[in-house]
Amino acid sequence: MNDKLQAEGITKNFVSGGETVEVLKDVSFTIRKGDYLVIAGPSGAGKSTLIHILSGLLFPSEGEVIWRGKNIYAFSEEERCSWRRENIGLIFQFFYLLSDLTVLENIYVAGWKKWGREEARRKSLEILKELHLEHLKDRYPQEISGGEQQRVAMGRAIINEPHFIFADEPTGNLDRKSGGEVIKTLEEIRKKRNTALIIATHRIDLVERADKVIRL
Repeated sequence: MNDKLQAEGITKNFVSGGETVEVLKDVSFTIRKGDYLVIAGPSGAGKSTLIHILSGLLFPSEGEVIWRGKNIYAFSEEERCSWRRENIGLIFQFFYLLSDLTVLENIYVAGWKKWGREEARRKSLEILKELHLEHLKDRYPQEISGGEQQRVAMGRAIINEPHFIFADEPTGNLDRKSGGEVIKTLEEIRKKRNTALIIATHRIDLVERADKVIRL
């Protein structure tokens, strides 16, 4: 199966103060399973916008995102949500964990619809062990550090075994040490699972670690 994601002529405009602002213009590239891609550029360059378009969250003004020969923006909303659940793992600068759920439950809720309750719980426990978080499984997000919260967010992103992991400034809310640990863990996940890793960042050091770079 040709498991690649193609951006073809992606353009995105926003209207601000009555004026049209062009954030992305005619962006084209291909991501294949196992790739390590960095989307680099300063704040406001359109990195997050491109991540959102590639992951099916934001319609482009022009262009297509092609998966197995089909434009994902020709899918119905339900079809696109199903496609995203099966193929995309998302990690953000702000962790977006559910504060009233435990560490284990935050990962579990992302997987129970695909795997069923018992299998989702088993996979969640395995992921916590893989991420060295099993001792925190009954803690709540506000009871653990920022770096630990971001690793929980990683667990949530990988439970459905996605082809692509999109990380939007994943170290932006962390200190240098914690951020370095997060990047190392993401790279280990990519190698172990043969998952494409796409990181949007302004950090120059991450550009040097990637196999491919898109500069905005």
